[in-house]
Amino acid sequence: MLLGFASKARERGSFEGGAMCSRREILEMLREECHFLEQGGYRSSTWRPPLIFEDSPTCLKPGQGSCVDAGCRLLQFVPAEHLGRAAPCRHIPLNDSHETIDSLYRTGTAAELEQALRLWLLRQIKQLEGEQTYRYQCNVCNGTGRDASGRVCEQCAGTGELEVAEPSPGSGPSTEECQS
Repeated sequence: MLLGFASKARERGSFEGGAMCSRREILEMLREECHFLEQGGYRSSTWRPPLIFEDSPTCLKPGQGSCVDAGCRLLQFVPAEHLGRAAPCRHIPLNDSHETIDSLYRTGTAAELEQALRLWLLRQIKQLEGEQTYRYQCNVCNGTGRDASGRVCEQCAGTGELEVAEPSPGSGPSTEECQS
């Protein structure tokens, strides 16, 4: 299962190179993003459709600035190999098929993209609201703690493991709503 975030960063309430934020702040940000999506924030009659994450209240990046410099809270969901990209949030894996915002811009419809984003947001919200923690081998470094170039794996912060909160049965928002 592709999890998309660094466990030690969540544990410490921070992300190296990204925003210093608590689990609660991340949960709040994901709920705000989900609310923005549900309110039609990505359906605009302007000259171009709004870009997912980049044109939402979630995005802290000023103009052509860097996501890392802006302290983006979404960076912890971005696989290590995409952190240096101009818009790393476009490379967040949204599902087990490894579809991303970037891949769905190229191959999907607006409705498919919104649905994949909605399900990803709900899954992340439910995981953060959960009470039990499980450890999984990091999918980037295969449990070694080092990435392909030999550097400390940014996905798992060098631990080789990802720690995730699984939702308790019946907790979190339903698949139809994002706000609790």
